Amino acid sequence: MLVDKEKIIEAKSKLKENIAFEIASDLHIEKWDAYNLRGCCPFHKEDTPSFIWNAKDNAFKCFGCGINYGAIDHYIAFHNLSFLDAVKKLFTNAGIEYPLGEKNVKSKRDYKYPHRENNNEKSKIIKYMNSRGISESTLNYADVQSDKYGNIVYHYYDSNDVLGLVKYRSAEKVTDKNRKFWSQKESDTMPILYNMNRIDPTLPLVICEGESDCLAIIESGYKNVVSVPFGSNNTGWIEENWDWLEQFDKIIIWSDSDVPGIKMRKDVSARLGTWRTFYIDITVPITKEDGTEILCKDANEVLFYFGKTKVIDLIKNAYEFPVAGVLNLALVEDFDIEKAAGITTGLKNLDDIVYKFLFGNVVIITGKRGEGKSSLVNQSFICEGLEQGYDSFIFSGELSAPVLKSWIDITLAGQEKIVMDERGIIHTIDAEARNQIKEWYMDRLWIYDNKHSSSADDILEKAIAVTRKYGAKIWVLDNLLVMDVGSDSQTYERQKDFIAKLITMADLYNVLIVLVVHPRKTQFSNDVGADDVGGSGAITNLAQYVLSTKKFSEAEQAGVQNRDGTYQKGKEPFSEDSSISVLKNRYTGKTKDFKVHYEYKSRRYYNTSQELNKRYSWNASKDIISAIIPNANAPEWA
Repeated sequence: MLVDKEKIIEAKSKLKENIAFEIASDLHIEKWDAYNLRGCCPFHKEDTPSFIWNAKDNAFKCFGCGINYGAIDHYIAFHNLSFLDAVKKLFTNAGIEYPLGEKNVKSKRDYKYPHRENNNEKSKIIKYMNSRGISESTLNYADVQSDKYGNIVYHYYDSNDVLGLVKYRSAEKVTDKNRKFWSQKESDTMPILYNMNRIDPTLPLVICEGESDCLAIIESGYKNVVSVPFGSNNTGWIEENWDWLEQFDKIIIWSDSDVPGIKMRKDVSARLGTWRTFYIDITVPITKEDGTEILCKDANEVLFYFGKTKVIDLIKNAYEFPVAGVLNLALVEDFDIEKAAGITTGLKNLDDIVYKFLFGNVVIITGKRGEGKSSLVNQSFICEGLEQGYDSFIFSGELSAPVLKSWIDITLAGQEKIVMDERGIIHTIDAEARNQIKEWYMDRLWIYDNKHSSSADDILEKAIAVTRKYGAKIWVLDNLLVMDVGSDSQTYERQKDFIAKLITMADLYNVLIVLVVHPRKTQFSNDVGADDVGGSGAITNLAQYVLSTKKFSEAEQAGVQNRDGTYQKGKEPFSEDSSISVLKNRYTGKTKDFKVHYEYKSRRYYNTSQELNKRYSWNASKDIISAIIPNANAPEWA
């Protein structure tokens, strides 16, 4: 349930300093000065009053510990209310009529909702959390409970106060990551945010990785904080809570300081909007008063080592994401292609040349009509992207959605699951395999509806929306010829502007954009080079990667013989029927072409039997072994 932010601000303004007197009375503020609306902060020990009413924000601000505390904060904390109940009380006290609708409505008919755990014996988890710097009052505030075995129980409520997810954590040190957290048995796992039912949308929202980090920030005095449900790599919570997240004018990302956490920060900010997102950077050591430097992993470690004031200080001084197009070079991270995020193609010869295609870049695929461009895109970017955990947005201007789906399914199925008709033309995929494939990529591949428009701007608008809402990391645009970028005398200039826009979009949203472009029709040679791509020269000048595909004729495969029966040098016979050329490769600089086989049955390129017979994950269980590397600076409870 969403509440109009302007009405909340109006209600706070109507109450004015009345709520200040209510808070002062309820919290028994010492040295209360009713004339200047100031007193000693009730959230930390002090002798000189620094808890002062700010009429502009309609809230108290402590100039000692940094806490802000207003009407909704007070109603939630002091009266033990959810956000919706606090807003109802606020509107009532301010004399504002506003229909809040019905609370606790379960919106998902077939969802298996969990039950709440409420074990009276909480001594074990209280002791454990105290060792992490988190008090019993914070546990009560965030409805942290214990099960009958003494495990920590986190209750996740949606914005309508419905319990949608229950997670458990062992209240002791665990070395096996798979045993550290688990969800309630026989219930579903809705990707909602922890503590979201106590959040005021008129204030900045902090998003962190784990429940303990959320509790640490609450403990420090900042209540408008949530944590993600299933770790840094799972961003399904963005789609699930999209409308709720869109309310906030400012969002602060406090992810962990490790590589996955930094990746989460970049991905989440791109999807939520860099214009309103800020971030907290603890990737460098923090210095204590005695000069000791400690590298903290997360918010809980900052609380443990440095206390509440430091947590609030980091939130207050969160960094803005830089203005697009302007960088402070000294602060630019060192480039390491091995650590940079990207995808490999699954074709060893191609990966040996390019290494991997990095996100934030544009790939041009060219080649004559019918020479395998779309097959290369489907296999090495869409299918391999799915295999490596990356979803796609696809514009296919020349194939209908059912035909494109068939082509992708054929590649994913592989020859072992396909039967050809007697003519060797029609593919039939095993029915069970087809269903498994569909289930595997459900909600992961998004295709543009060509009935909507052929406008390039419309297509990009939908690509951006799919990336922001659903997390697509690969955009496939097949092809430039059927995208309307303008058809007047300024066509080449419009194409240049379009490619420049793609470069900007790839960097801004940290996606890999694959654009298929036909070569010029005036080409006499069978080979297509980077300068032969149709349209504006900016197409290949601006793109970071350029590839071309080619199919050999039977005459080329047979080679060219001399009169003595030997073959001309470089014209020897060969069995491969296709070639792939790397014409431009900005990162490793290597360019090369290589011969490759193409199998029509599975629509796959290959050089080895492993590439031809590869099983994608829908068809093969893969054991993943995670090595847990302890943080040398982490306390014993980590």
